[in-house]
Amino acid sequence: MELTTGTSRRRSWTLADKARIVAESFSGDRPASEVALRHGIHRNQIYNWRRELAKAATNEIEDDSPFVPVRVAPPEPETPVAEP
Repeated sequence: MELTTGTSRRRSWTLADKARIVAESFSGDRPASEVALRHGIHRNQIYNWRRELAKAATNEIEDDSPFVPVRVAPPEPETPVAEP
């Protein structure tokens, strides 16, 4: 149980925190609602971050987006090294 006194304030999540939480919600081990509860946020916040990430991946979001699209190239095949 968390007890807060005084005026509540908005939390500021770092980009790394957002990315980690979104990745955890996609892992499939737990539903997004459990991930949100574990981090003390509402599940809708995770869904909003997911949408932001998806828009960033398709370059449909403004330049001030906290998410950056990433493309992973397939690994290059290893070439055997000939011994002299």
